[in-house]
Amino acid sequence: MFPLHYVIYVVIIGAAFTTGLYRLRRQRTIQPVVWLLGITACSEILCKALALTIHNNIPVYHVYQPIQLTLWAVFFYRNMRSGWRKTVVPLWLLLFLFSILNTLVIQPVTVFPGNFTKLESVVVMFWSFCLFSELLDLPARENIFLKSSFIVCIAVMWFNLVSYLFFGLFNDYVSAPRMLRSVWGIHLFSNYTYYSLLWVAMLLKAETPAYE
Repeated sequence: MFPLHYVIYVVIIGAAFTTGLYRLRRQRTIQPVVWLLGITACSEILCKALALTIHNNIPVYHVYQPIQLTLWAVFFYRNMRSGWRKTVVPLWLLLFLFSILNTLVIQPVTVFPGNFTKLESVVVMFWSFCLFSELLDLPARENIFLKSSFIVCIAVMWFNLVSYLFFGLFNDYVSAPRMLRSVWGIHLFSNYTYYSLLWVAMLLKAETPAYE
């Protein structure tokens, strides 16, 4: 039987994906996030199935992480308006090539791709901060809290900051079960918050940037 925390986790992701697919599937600016939610739900289910059967789900992350990076790159490229938009393609290409190198040479499919995950977190947080700053500069008459892209930025910055700390501290606490449970609890709360915020974003209006 699946643990309750896992069921809640998958239900939140599935609900966010279903909501986005129903309401925003034709909105180009939010489409990448909708598809990311769907792929995430499938990958989490696959990871759990592999963990229960062959007790090794690490290879899934070597495939999922570059896909996640690509979809976030598409999202920020479609939503950014400032000159920082020019950084999206080169940074995506560099990280994507690094993910291949990391899997082939540094951290094979039997090892969690932590090197790539940390770099991805930094880059995605950078893109999110750039878009976040743009949205803060919008005229006062526009309520940014009702914009899906603004909520997505908050979700991304929150999750990647907490997750970065989690992956950085995880190995330090492996030998201390009590501390490890605390760190894992923080990570679980971060996941709940992250996907709940993305669910909220799916309920809001996705607007087309001025340049489109």
